Amino acid sequence: MTGPAGFVDFFVLEASDYVEQLDGLLLRASATGPDASAMQRIARALRGAATMAKLRSFADLAGAVERVGRGLHDGTQQWDPALNAALVSAIDDLKTLIHSARSWSAAEDRRAESRVASLAK
Repeated sequence: MTGPAGFVDFFVLEASDYVEQLDGLLLRASATGPDASAMQRIARALRGAATMAKLRSFADLAGAVERVGRGLHDGTQQWDPALNAALVSAIDDLKTLIHSARSWSAAEDRRAESRVASLAK
């Protein structure tokens, strides 16, 4: 991370809140899925925060969650147990990656990129 420590601390707080909101959406999901509009909106905000923090691969992962929300909203993506599992794993990875924001390395980039690839399926 290249920014001042205070900025990273702010990112950690903000991103943690967004990820907890996404986690809550998944926990409250019905048989037809979570609130897709809310998922898209929250993931977009998370992507923006990561972009400002210069965490490109984190932003890419948030963008992948955002695309799933968009697909669910516009009907091009169908909710099923496999998608639910993929999103739960993505949220878990986002939580882990937030804790690494202060000491970001290539390992975190690889973890985020791997999860982006799994969501693209």
